[in-house]
Amino acid sequence: MVNEEILKFSEFLDYYNEKYSKSSSEISMPKPDEERFYKDDESELMPLVNSDFPMLDFDAMCDDAEFYPKRPKSEINEPSTVDALYYRIISDIKIEFFLVEFKSFYFDWNTIGDYCASLNKVSDNVLDVYDYDKFNFGLDRLKKIKKNLGNTIEFSLRLKPFESLFIVLPKLYEEYCEIKEIPFTNQINLFDFFRSDLCDIQLIVVGKTTDHYSRDNVKKLGSILDKQYERLSFVDILSKKRRLYLTNHFDELTETLKEEESKTIKSLNYEGDF
Repeated sequence: MVNEEILKFSEFLDYYNEKYSKSSSEISMPKPDEERFYKDDESELMPLVNSDFPMLDFDAMCDDAEFYPKRPKSEINEPSTVDALYYRIISDIKIEFFLVEFKSFYFDWNTIGDYCASLNKVSDNVLDVYDYDKFNFGLDRLKKIKKNLGNTIEFSLRLKPFESLFIVLPKLYEEYCEIKEIPFTNQINLFDFFRSDLCDIQLIVVGKTTDHYSRDNVKKLGSILDKQYERLSFVDILSKKRRLYLTNHFDELTETLKEEESKTIKSLNYEGDF
């Protein structure tokens, strides 16, 4: 018999499945405004991954949530959330819950399509138009910003699992319970649930790489991210499994998940036998 809290949590996510289940490729598609920020050309937007594996589009769920202020994003400070959610029940007393973040930049921080390259372009344009001696202070500041840009992106990634788990999901759960008229006594405490041995939470960050990008750099970024998420691991919130994936690694992961789904009790995409 599957644990009651696990079933309640899975039913909560199942409620959003029909409307918000999309392929990983579709969810990983960069937003047009984000694409312009890091691309120099006006080419067609391309998904970050090529997997048809269905997950929940968490951004879309948040956009439609009633508790979000219905004002332009520039006027509010919205919580920082991951892009996709997925779960699978692997035993009567264990559910794996995946938080997935797609980042359409290169993990080496310095290729033509990444944020550092965008700052290089800005500094070059300033030098072309203005006298360096007059603007050297600003350009030096720009170089420092570029040097620390990796840490800035890392900081934004740090917030996403915290705010997804402890701000947005509880608010969505409140809305769900109101819609389904679930009394308070039958609701689960998500904070306690996430900390319990019943829930194995895994964070996956997916980014791009170039052919010449060294494995050492990938390991370095992985170590940086692991350090940031020690705060959650310390209280047994996040699994200590590997969390950094390049695009081809993610596609391999979803193929593995497809193969394993028939062996699970239940998943977001597979209705097993209880």
